[in-house]
Amino acid sequence: FFAEEIMTCLMRSPRLESDGFGFREDDDSPFVYDIGRNKSHETWWYKFPRRYKCQYLHHKVKRDLHSRCAFSAFVHKLLELPHEPRTPKEEHELVDKLIDAWICGKFYRIRDLVDPNRCEKYFQDHQMSSLTRPRYGPWEPFEITMSAALATSAIRRGDYVELKALLSHHKDLDTYRYTPGGVLGRASGRFGGICPLDLAAKRASADIAKVLTTNQCHSEYITSKYGYTDRMLTVATKAGNREALKVWIDHLKSTGGSLYENLHSAVRGAILIQRWDMVDFLEMECGVIFTETKIEAQVESLALAILSRRVDTVREILDQGGFDINTKTEQRPYGVMFTALLEKPTSLPIMNLLLDHGANPNESHLKTKLLPLHIAVKKGDVGLARVLVEHGADIRAASLVPVKKGKLHLLLSAAQQRSTPLIQFLLMQGMENSFTSQGKRWEVKESALPRGANERVGYEFGSYVAVIHL
Repeated sequence: FFAEEIMTCLMRSPRLESDGFGFREDDDSPFVYDIGRNKSHETWWYKFPRRYKCQYLHHKVKRDLHSRCAFSAFVHKLLELPHEPRTPKEEHELVDKLIDAWICGKFYRIRDLVDPNRCEKYFQDHQMSSLTRPRYGPWEPFEITMSAALATSAIRRGDYVELKALLSHHKDLDTYRYTPGGVLGRASGRFGGICPLDLAAKRASADIAKVLTTNQCHSEYITSKYGYTDRMLTVATKAGNREALKVWIDHLKSTGGSLYENLHSAVRGAILIQRWDMVDFLEMECGVIFTETKIEAQVESLALAILSRRVDTVREILDQGGFDINTKTEQRPYGVMFTALLEKPTSLPIMNLLLDHGANPNESHLKTKLLPLHIAVKKGDVGLARVLVEHGADIRAASLVPVKKGKLHLLLSAAQQRSTPLIQFLLMQGMENSFTSQGKRWEVKESALPRGANERVGYEFGSYVAVIHL
């Protein structure tokens, strides 16, 4: 009762148009893209109950003549397409389906689509982008938008009878512009990037999936204006849609399609988001153990967690085990330890976890031949050097650092970083304070500078002595 009362008050409010359905009252700036502002709009829009959004958009369609917005303009253009006579009830049901599909879209500038004050500017902006930016081509024809919207609505509602009828009446749905999957497999630019096959992969029932496979819908589709291609099996696996997965797997088995290529992609996608239940499901369903793919995906998921500095995720992946932490893959040819070492700055908690789980502190980089301790010294990171030594890094094996012209002594490399603590740490680990590097004799010693003098490493080049100023 209260929900309906609140919605009724909202619809009758004179501020409905000026506020743009709950957008901030002070957000009345002209058409300027602001990612921070628009992000809050999208968050608000997606969290709002679906039935309220449907009522709101119906209100927008009814008020199109008096208060036109981009969304209502799209809908009325679709309603004006050549068609057989419709009763008011049938037209209302059609609008319901168009709204149902539009809500499935992904929007980055939601207010610009529903605010009447931004309507003309929105269309002008898109026209300019389509002319000046190659990836922003013109929108698809309205006939294609209509077909994609009706298919999306049928899939979302699980109405396989309607979807079957739609596919039988529109044979061109799988041939548009040579796109994998045809109209059903290409994101609609006009309707927020809706892609029927993408929605089917995420939530289709077995009946919907059977209709699609019977009509030879492609197992790949394009999900954005940038031309990125997704696979049905991968998306369904990540979404946990087991019903659709069984149908698509059986279809690929019977047609001799690229089943195992799709399965390897699906297993990898599941591991990257830690959906091990779906990996087990695929292995049981197909009777295949994807050992190599699982290892590659685990290494990649660990590397991604390292790059994003998610310590808890790194710990979770390492605790799960099942692979050698020193494994090299095609995507990570230098291993995950060097992925962590080359980050700026290196995360010590992550390095501790990697070393605790068996990362080799004396392994050299395949390309540069640098050891982990070399990298720590070149960074001037005494904390990282200490962690490596504590986990078994051989300081004597690392005494010479590979450089373009020969090799440089580790102490001299540390002196170049002007790091007194780092040189002191290396000396405490047993390095000799007198050494030869690049054909010259060097000696590390404390200067007799008065207390409070400049505390940094310097050189006395005349006698080739590296001096620590303390």
